[in-house]
Amino acid sequence: MNIKRSYSLSQINAYAMQHGLMMGVWNIATMVSLVLGLQSGLLSMLSFILLIGTPFFAYVLTKRYRKVSIDYSGLFTLTQGFMHTFLTFFYGSLWLAVFVYVYMAYLDNGFLVDSYLQYLARPEVKEAMEQAAWKEQVEPLLAGNTIENVVESFRSLPPTYYVLMCINTCLVWSPALSLFIGWLTRK
Repeated sequence: MNIKRSYSLSQINAYAMQHGLMMGVWNIATMVSLVLGLQSGLLSMLSFILLIGTPFFAYVLTKRYRKVSIDYSGLFTLTQGFMHTFLTFFYGSLWLAVFVYVYMAYLDNGFLVDSYLQYLARPEVKEAMEQAAWKEQVEPLLAGNTIENVVESFRSLPPTYYVLMCINTCLVWSPALSLFIGWLTRK
C-alpha cells in the first residue's frame, strides 16, 4: 500500500537540523546560566526563564517552519509539527551534549561541584534543608549520606555521564512537548 504524504520527511529533517542548532545555542545558554547561577541570584533567575521559555522557543521555530512548508492545500499536519519539534529538540540536545562533554572533560576542573557546594553552604539554603518537609522527602533518597557527600561524588563521574543526562532528558520530555506544540501549530 503506497501512502502519499503532502510533506517531505527530508524537508522536515533539514529544517529541524537548522532549528536544532538554534535550540542547541538556547540550551547551552540555559546550562551556562544555570551553572553560573549557583553563584549569582540574577543568573539563576535567567536560567529559570530560559528553561521555562524552551517550549515557547520551540513553538516559535515550528511556526517559522510552518510558514515555509504549507503545501498547496494550506495544510500543516499534527505529524509535521510533531516531527519538526521533536527533531529540533533532539538536534538541540546533541549540540548541548557536545558542549557539555567539552566543558566537563577539558574546562570545568571542579568548578561545577565547587559552585554547588558553595550554594549549599549559604545560610538560606541550609535553613531550607533543615525544614521537616525537605528532610522527609530528600533524606530517604540520600541513603544515609549528606547532600554535600553526594555532590562531592559528582567529581568522579565521567563527562559521558553528563552527556547521557542531556540526551536522556531530551528523550523524556520532548515527545510530550512536541505533541503539544504539533497540536498548537497544525493548520
